[in-house]
Amino acid sequence: VRRSTNAERIYELRYEDLVCEPLPTFRQLVDFLTVFWNEEMLRHQSQELPLFRNPYVYPSIDTVVRPINSSAVGRYRRDLSSKQIEAFEEIAGDSLRELGYKSPS
Repeated sequence: VRRSTNAERIYELRYEDLVCEPLPTFRQLVDFLTVFWNEEMLRHQSQELPLFRNPYVYPSIDTVVRPINSSAVGRYRRDLSSKQIEAFEEIAGDSLRELGYKSPS
């Protein structure tokens, strides 16, 4: 799908870039979307959001309410067994390498 889609309409954003370098990454995304930049975009946790009023229906609420951070980068190494990582590499390895990711195994 990536190769067959009009490249001008796609913006690829790497999660690692977003959490490790949020300001330049967000600025590039906002420019691509041609929306108004607001510094508050980087401080979602300080906003009045419906998500925060009823946190019980959101399984990842503990991470969502914190500032942008890189604590989940590489988390698969802690959460997946070596057999699961191997299976994932078998399925997604070519795509990951095409996107610039190193082999997880």
